[in-house]
Amino acid sequence: MPLLGAAFFICISFIYMLYLIRIILIIFGGLPLADTQNIKTIKQALNEYGVYTGLTKGDSMEPLIHNQQDTIIIVKPQGRLKKYDIPVYVTKSGKYIMHRIVKVCPDHYVIIGDNRLNKEYVTDDMIVGKLKAFYKKGKAYIDLEENRLYKVYSRVWVALYPLRPIYHFSKRAFNKIKRILKRGNRA
Repeated sequence: MPLLGAAFFICISFIYMLYLIRIILIIFGGLPLADTQNIKTIKQALNEYGVYTGLTKGDSMEPLIHNQQDTIIIVKPQGRLKKYDIPVYVTKSGKYIMHRIVKVCPDHYVIIGDNRLNKEYVTDDMIVGKLKAFYKKGKAYIDLEENRLYKVYSRVWVALYPLRPIYHFSKRAFNKIKRILKRGNRA
C-alpha cells in the first residue's frame, strides 16, 4: 500500500511539474495562451492545441468552481459524454457555458449548473470540450476522473437537485437578513 501512495504522489508531482513548465514557457514567450492575439476562442485553442487552460467567469458552477479563482483544464471530448461529466458548450449566441450533465439521452444531454435551477438541453454538436481537471485557487490539482472525493461530491450534488430550490431560498434569505443587520449597525 505505501508503494501505491508513492506512485500516486510521483504521478501528481509530474503533472504539476508539467503545468509549471507550461506556465514558465507562457511567461517567457514559448507557448501562447489560449486568449492571446492568435487564439480568440476556447474552440480555437482546443482545435489548435487540444487543451484550453484558463480562469472561469461566472458563478454557475459554485461551490465547486469559483469565478476568476480556479484554473480550469478543458480537453476535446472523446466520444459520447457520461452522466456527471462537465462539458463546455457554445450557445446559439456564441456564449461558452460549462455545466454538469445530469442525464444522457440518445440525441441530447440534460445539463444543469451546480448553482442553477434550470435544466438545459444540449446536443453533441454544441459541445466543444470537457472539463478534465482544475486547480482550486491555483493550488490543489483536482482530476475529475481520478479524484474520489470529487466523484462523491458530483453524485451527491446531482442527487440533491430536488432540494436545490430550498438551498437557494435559504441563501437569499440569509443574505437579506445579513444586509438588514448591517444597516441596523450603522444607525
